[in-house]
Amino acid sequence: DTGVTSMLQASNVRILDRARPSGRPVRPSATKNLALAAVLGLLAGVAIAFSLEYLDTSITTQEQVEVRIGLTFLGIVPRIEKGEDGAAPDLVVHSQPMSAVAECLRALRTNLLFMSPDKPLRTILVTSSGPQEGKTTTATSLAITMAGNGSRVLLVDADMRRPRIHRIFGGPNAKGLSSLIL
Repeated sequence: DTGVTSMLQASNVRILDRARPSGRPVRPSATKNLALAAVLGLLAGVAIAFSLEYLDTSITTQEQVEVRIGLTFLGIVPRIEKGEDGAAPDLVVHSQPMSAVAECLRALRTNLLFMSPDKPLRTILVTSSGPQEGKTTTATSLAITMAGNGSRVLLVDADMRRPRIHRIFGGPNAKGLSSLIL
């Protein structure tokens, strides 16, 4: 029995070379994954940037004003930074006559005056779509610039919610536009 059993366990399998373990994993390949992630991230970033630029409908340049709205571009008023006390310097044209803001407002005044030389401009309305966009600052600065040119100027504060012209020039607010209308 033993001899028969030993003959049954004989096999024709032989070990030719011993298996050697690899020092790194076969999958995942970190360098390939990193390169693929970098390329896909770059493509996604570029696609998002182009999408945002395409969907942006804001008007930011002089050419866009003239093309999209169909109006003549008269000038630009740069952002006036707030002072140390947190209030916007409404009298910047008067207090800093050589500043860039004052020069831009003088250019705007000149363009307004030369817009129709045969029929002089008598009324200017300064408005905007929302609060705190610079209506009062622009109107005040433009009025100071027009008065500095020798023109007679009447500045009417028609802001019924937040009138500020009286505070800027230090005048009383006992009677306003609504009192005059009534």
